[in-house]
Amino acid sequence: MKKNKIFKHMAIFPEDAVTIFDIIIPEQLAQFPEKANEIGYTFQFLIHGEGGGEWTLDFVSSPPTCVRGAVDNAFCAIRLAHEDFMKVFNNSNILTQLFFSGKIQATGNPAVFQKVAKIFDLAR
Repeated sequence: MKKNKIFKHMAIFPEDAVTIFDIIIPEQLAQFPEKANEIGYTFQFLIHGEGGGEWTLDFVSSPPTCVRGAVDNAFCAIRLAHEDFMKVFNNSNILTQLFFSGKIQATGNPAVFQKVAKIFDLAR
């Protein structure tokens, strides 16, 4: 991992989804569980390519969780390439653009997909 001025409050800049989902998001959930519960849904991320994997983020439970693996009851499942995931993590404003270009596939409740940007905001 390398330092980055954009993420001033982060000591290190994550270089892959593994670092984000296995370290950063769980730390933020522990520190700010009420912010995660405001999101209020369960998400499944399926990120393919080197540095990717499968994670389930449960923002309904108290405390909220981020664990490896997939579940069948996610409100929204999101599938994308690792490279595109890192682009979205760095700039959640491109989320919709990547979705409409077909680089992000989302299944489940379309209204819930709109909350994905809040996940990235929580992680930063």
